[in-house]
Amino acid sequence: MEFVAVSPSVLRALSADAGRWMGRLQEKGVKTGETAEGLELEGGAGDVWAAKQVLAALGFGFLPQKAFKLFNDNYFIEVLNLRLIVRNEKSIARFKGRVIGERGKS
Repeated sequence: MEFVAVSPSVLRALSADAGRWMGRLQEKGVKTGETAEGLELEGGAGDVWAAKQVLAALGFGFLPQKAFKLFNDNYFIEVLNLRLIVRNEKSIARFKGRVIGERGKS
């Protein structure tokens, strides 16, 4: 069993549509238990890892439909701290423009 701290907004997103998204987590083989601070996840190691990726994506503002693609082996999320990579704010803006792309999709 693994504990994941989850914001209230992510819990609301998972509980939306009569618990549809929470049910999808359980369909993927991850048992969930809600606590005051977040979620307890139980299941296979790969399933729990993917569920943590989904919860991270939801925390960063992804729509649930997009976040659940992370259960597919062809998708994963990597979060970069640009302040550790580039020198100044102008460089950060330039780097974001190159990574995010013209229409907001990379």
